[in-house]
Amino acid sequence: ACEYKGMESFEARQKILFEILGSFSGKSVLDIGCGPGLLSAPLAKNNKIVGADISTSMLELARVHHDPVLARGEALPFKKESFDAVLAVEVLQHVADPGRFLAEMARVSKPRGRIILMMIHSRSWLQRLLRAIGFSPSMYHWHSPDQMVSFLSRHGWKVSECRFLMLPFHFVLRSSGPRHPLDFLAAAWT
Repeated sequence: ACEYKGMESFEARQKILFEILGSFSGKSVLDIGCGPGLLSAPLAKNNKIVGADISTSMLELARVHHDPVLARGEALPFKKESFDAVLAVEVLQHVADPGRFLAEMARVSKPRGRIILMMIHSRSWLQRLLRAIGFSPSMYHWHSPDQMVSFLSRHGWKVSECRFLMLPFHFVLRSSGPRHPLDFLAAAWT
């Protein structure tokens, strides 16, 4: 998942990330579910970046800019209050225990640290399309911003900002025969 042919979508996510962080320098950053590390790579110029992922092949790619750590978001191998910023970009829907995941993000974040959680809205057009064609595997857990703000508030989090971003999501037609309900559609960045 590291080609990012849909650059508008990638750049929009990255722009929002940097807007929220502002002038961020000399800090420690944890990117949970970092993949190849491309989204947070520019932060490595002036900060220490740790990339956590469950894929060793993705961590090998992230090694260029990140200190790679094989870890699940629900059980992070870091001390309490280790990071100035904790990022999780489109990871929450893949997590079996969102409560534990969010608790771990809070645990490893320094007091007054920044926690940035980006997710696909449960009522987005993409989610509606996936449900309409019968694709809603149990491994994905979709949430609305209202659900997340309510959940976070109940667990003592203060949500300082909630933004909505319409991302161009490009699809390409695959020529091979369908092996999966979505094989005929593939996101251009996969």
